[in-house]
Amino acid sequence: MRVTFYKNIKTMSGTCRDGKMTFMSKKNDSICIVRRYVYPTITNQNNIMGANSLIIATLWKEVSESFKNDLQLYANAYNSQHLSENKLRVSSYNIFVKGMNFLDTVTNDSEIVSRDLGSTVNEWILTGALPAVHTSVQFTNAMWN
Repeated sequence: MRVTFYKNIKTMSGTCRDGKMTFMSKKNDSICIVRRYVYPTITNQNNIMGANSLIIATLWKEVSESFKNDLQLYANAYNSQHLSENKLRVSSYNIFVKGMNFLDTVTNDSEIVSRDLGSTVNEWILTGALPAVHTSVQFTNAMWN
């Protein structure tokens, strides 16, 4: 729907559809329409993603500090080589989530994670979970204490 305001009216706002929609004019002679409430649909995929995220967060707490340092060094190298200026920089946790989501199903069993991905960042790169980066640092610290 296109709305043209009179020249002497600088702004107009109000509600329609029984108060469920709010509208207002903007400075560039356009109109903004906003819903007051949106109820998201919870699907099975949302539940699976939420459960996987909870497992990943739990595993992150158990990972050794030396492995987290290796992930941060990898993240810094990844940011300098693979990201353009328009994208957000990744952190060590982002890289951990990327590696964990490489598995088809995330599990809270650390032995399965180590077997399928490996226990160092170098092994994650070799299995294809993470893209290769050019750096002189060897990522050899173990994931688990």
